[in-house]
Amino acid sequence: MVPSVALLLLQLLPAQEILPAPAHFHLDGDLSEWGLKPRTLAYSPQGLILAGHRSIPVPSPADSHSVRLALHFAYPNTDPSDEQYWCQALDPGQKEVCERWLAEQSGLRTHLRTMFEREWLLPLSPSSTTPIAETRATKAWSSLTEHQRQVFGPLNPLRQPRPRIQTRISASNDPRTIAYTFELLIPWDALPPVNRTAVDEVFIATDDVTSPAPYRITPALTLRMTPCELPLSGEAFAFLPKSIGDPISTLFRLDTTINWMPGMMPQPDWLAPTLKTEQLMSHRLPDGVGGGQICGSSEVTAYRGPNQKASQYLRFGGALRAKNVQVRNLPGNWKLIADGPVTGVVHEQSYSYCAGCPWTHFTVFAVGPDGRFVDVLTLSNRIGDMLSDYKIEVAPDLRTIRETLVDLVGRPTQMQYCLQLPQVAYKPCVQ
Repeated sequence: MVPSVALLLLQLLPAQEILPAPAHFHLDGDLSEWGLKPRTLAYSPQGLILAGHRSIPVPSPADSHSVRLALHFAYPNTDPSDEQYWCQALDPGQKEVCERWLAEQSGLRTHLRTMFEREWLLPLSPSSTTPIAETRATKAWSSLTEHQRQVFGPLNPLRQPRPRIQTRISASNDPRTIAYTFELLIPWDALPPVNRTAVDEVFIATDDVTSPAPYRITPALTLRMTPCELPLSGEAFAFLPKSIGDPISTLFRLDTTINWMPGMMPQPDWLAPTLKTEQLMSHRLPDGVGGGQICGSSEVTAYRGPNQKASQYLRFGGALRAKNVQVRNLPGNWKLIADGPVTGVVHEQSYSYCAGCPWTHFTVFAVGPDGRFVDVLTLSNRIGDMLSDYKIEVAPDLRTIRETLVDLVGRPTQMQYCLQLPQVAYKPCVQ
C-alpha cells in the first residue's frame, strides 16, 4: 500500500521542527539541493516549503491525488465578556429580537475565527492542471453578509496570493507506478494573521494527520513593525509581509467592547465584535537635525537614533501622524519633535454618546544630547462632549503653544505654554 502524501510530509518530522531551506533553494520540483534526506517542511525568505517524493498508480486520474493542508498561528478573542446581560432589561418582545441578534453574532464569530486559518487543496499529481485553492477561510468569507464584508474587509482571504507547486517525474522501479518529486511554496503573505513579532510556531494538519502540538519554527521569524520595531500587543494581529524583514505598517484587532446601556435595543447594522484597523506611522528625521527614526501606534511612540541598535519606547495614547511631524534644534544639542496638531475620530460607533466625536491631539517629544527620548508636552481634547470647539496653535519655532477651549455655550478659555530652557519643559506663561 502506498502511504498517503500527508504521512510522507509529516512522518519525517519527529521533532516537529521547521528549519531553513538550503540557501540555494529554487522552486523547480528537483530535490537535489536538499541532499540525501530532504527536509520535507522548511522555510525560505519567500515562504513555507513542502518538499518530498512519492509514487502513484498507473493509470491514475490527474486530479485524484490531492491532499488538504491546513494551518493557523493563533485565534483572536471574539466574545464580549458581558453579553449575557445585554437583553435582560428589555420587554418580552424586544428581548426576543435582541436574543435573535445575539444568535447572529455567535454565527459571525465562528466565521471570524475560521478566517484566522488557511486550508488548501494541493493537487500533487504531476499531470494535474487544477489550480491550488484555499477552501476554509474562503468559505467562511462567502458566508458573511455584504455589510459584514464591508466591516471585515481587511480579513478577505481572496486578496492573498496562492501557493505554487512544481513537480518532476523521476525514475521508477515499478512499471505500475509513476515516481515524482515535488516542491510547494506557500508565500508568507498567503498565510493567516499572526499576533506576535517572534513567530516561532505554527499548527499544521492534513487529511489524516493532525498534530496536537505546534511545529516549531527554528530560528523564529522576526517581524518588523515599522523600522523602529514596535511591539505587537493588545490583541493586535498582522498579516505577514511578502518577505520576512520588510516593515509591517498595518495592524488590526477584533474589538469586543460594546458601550451597552440597560434597555438599549441592538440596531440591524450593529456587529459584535467589530474590526479596528490601524496604520502604523514612521518618519525619518532629516539629517540636518541629527537624523534617526520616529514611529508610532495608538499605544506606543518610539525613537531610534541614527547610531542606536534598539528603539526607545514611550507609552502614549494617540497615534503618531508622520505627515504632521516637525523637528527643531535647540541649544545644548537637544531637538524637539512635534506631532500634530491632528484631529480624527478615535472610536467609530453609532451606539454610544459622542463615540464618533473628533479628538484633537498634539504632542512634543525631545531627544537629549545623550540620545534619551522623552515626552515634554501632550495636549488632547474631544469636540462635542463638553466642548463646542477646541484649537491648538503652534509657533513655527515650537517655543509657544496656545490652547483654546470653547464650552457648549460659546465661552472660550485660553492657555499658553512657553518652552523653558535649559530644562526643555513647557510651562504656562502670560499671553
